[in-house]
Parts: sequence; structure tokens; C-alpha cells
Amino acid sequence: MFRLCIFLGFLAGSLLLRHHIRRDAVLYSYQYLWIELTTATIVGGLIGARLWEALKESSIAIGNPFDITQGSAWYGGFLTSTMLVVFLLVGKRLPILRTLDVMVPSVCVGQVCGRIGCFLSGDTCFGLPTNLPWGVILPDSRFQIPVHPTPIYEALSYCGIFFMLLYILHRRKGAGIVFASYMLMVGIVRFVIEFWRVNPRSFFGLTEAQIISVCLMITGLTSFAIRIFARDTSPITGQSTALRT
Repeated sequence: MFRLCIFLGFLAGSLLLRHHIRRDAVLYSYQYLWIELTTATIVGGLIGARLWEALKESSIAIGNPFDITQGSAWYGGFLTSTMLVVFLLVGKRLPILRTLDVMVPSVCVGQVCGRIGCFLSGDTCFGLPTNLPWGVILPDSRFQIPVHPTPIYEALSYCGIFFMLLYILHRRKGAGIVFASYMLMVGIVRFVIEFWRVNPRSFFGLTEAQIISVCLMITGLTSFAIRIFARDTSPITGQSTALRT
């Protein structure tokens, strides 16, 4: 079930990416760009997620390095796929930030499907025990007690992020705004949901995912600050455009 959801996520995301590229004033003439970007995302996402876990646990790499149902980290996949996409765009001399803006709603679709796949397969990424009415019991758990369905929390959150990204994409006034919004919102969501998940805590009592989430949030906020500074500063005089009429 998990593999099926991952496949459906990539399929839906790639078709959405094709739609957005065709509507983009700069990218529309590149007919097969959506296929190349989808391929780079799939390869980078699957390999990067697997390598991230393999670096921490060598038995993953030695035992079954291609089993994506266990030991996969989304942030490893996000980092690797982003790097591959950037290399591809540099080689084609296409605008990097503009293309990333067009891509991230499709990434959100994939994340929604992936989290649903986790839930349906009874993955161990569920949360702490709860008495809330929507608590679920893991089918393979020795302790038959309800826990937080954190994959559903994430799936619903990514659905909300998806619609917000579409809104920003259709009204953006500068390249990189949508991608920065994605990093900020996904970082916030994962940081908060980690408080309901059972994961080891280390640095300042944070989990590994929370530390990565903080990095994403900082990167997103920094990108916003750079965009605002670049927009409000004259390239000739260096003076703020807010001071000029």
C-alpha cells in the first residue's frame, strides 16, 4: 500500500507540474521539462531519503538498500532531489527559483500521498498514546493502546500548505517566494507534529526532524528577507525605494 501511494503521489505531482509549466510565461516552451524534473525528483527523493538513513544505520545499506518501506527520511530526499533539480536547471540555463516555485505544489501532493501511505500501511511513525477519539491502535503493536495518528496530521497539514502555495503561486510578485513559503510552512508543520511523535531527542531536547525543520524555517525566512531587501533597494543608488515617490 505504501508503494502504491508513493507511485500515485509521483504521478499526480508530475501531472500537476506539467499543468503549471504549460501555464508559466517562461517555461511553457520546454515541452519535456516536466518529465525531466519529475525524474530528477524521483531519483533524488528515493536515493537521498535512503542514504540519509544509511549514514546513521549501516545495516540499511548492507541489508536491502532499495527497500523504501523502511528507514527513509523525507528531508534526505528533499535535499538530494533539490540538488539534482538545481544541477539540471543550471545545465539547461533555466531560472532556478522560478522553476522551484512551480514545482513545490507538486511536492506537497507527493507528501500528502506518502503520509496517507504510511497510515494505511501501519507505519511506526505514529505518535504518543492519546485518549482523543481519533486515536488509532497500531495493528502490529504489542501495546493495544490508541496513539496519535501523526501521518494523518501531516497529510492534512500538507493539504493546507498545498492550497496556500497555489494561492501564492498565482499572485507571486518575485521568484523564490513560493519556494521560501514552502520551506517555512513545512518546517513549522513538522516541528510541531514532532511533539506528538515517539522519536529520540538530543540537541536542546529536540528530535533530528525538529533540528532539520528549524534549518528549513531559517532558510525560508532568510529567503524572504533577501527578496524584500532586493525589492526595496535601488540597484543604482542603493537607497530604499520606499523613500522615493
